[in-house]
Amino acid sequence: MIAPLWSTFEESVVQKCIKDLKINVDTIARNYRFYSSTTLNNSNALESSHYIQQLIFDLNESLLVSKKSKEYKSSSTTASSLIKSYQPSIHQDTIINIIERVTKNYKENVITMLDNAKKTEKSLQRMKKTAGNIAQMAGGGRLGSDTNGSGLNKIIEQVTCDIKYYIKEMNLLIFDDEISNKKCLNMNDLIQWVENGLL
Repeated sequence: MIAPLWSTFEESVVQKCIKDLKINVDTIARNYRFYSSTTLNNSNALESSHYIQQLIFDLNESLLVSKKSKEYKSSSTTASSLIKSYQPSIHQDTIINIIERVTKNYKENVITMLDNAKKTEKSLQRMKKTAGNIAQMAGGGRLGSDTNGSGLNKIIEQVTCDIKYYIKEMNLLIFDDEISNKKCLNMNDLIQWVENGLL
């Protein structure tokens, strides 16, 4: 494939992957925003979100360039063996460019969503405090405080789970060598970010 076609291929894959990424990331906040602490504590163990699994599938389906790409399932052994066997027809630089662009977009959307979730939590806490003060002044006693009412902790836990899954699967698409690792600046930045607790 000549250079202009590589560029066209890269753009088409990136756009396919990020098309609904912002909406899907924002859905995490909507799902957990008004959960009570009781609901959060009784929730099941976290699994990676469907949208991030679909994103991984779309990337693999595009990059494997093989009939066997349809056989791909989210398993390290299967993904690794397929990638090593069928990926050479795609230039590694193109793969890295695609992953870097998708990763950058993904992190930016997560940051925006978390910032909005934190603002929402502060607003909810102010409203609860005001309602509590009014109730106390009316002689009804202070209302109970629920610091987890906005579900922010659950949002962060889910996002962390999703990012770790994304990183694990993306590492299967990148050749494990010094040159490739140095080119993956956005991926390395994402890894560092999640290791620091999304701070």
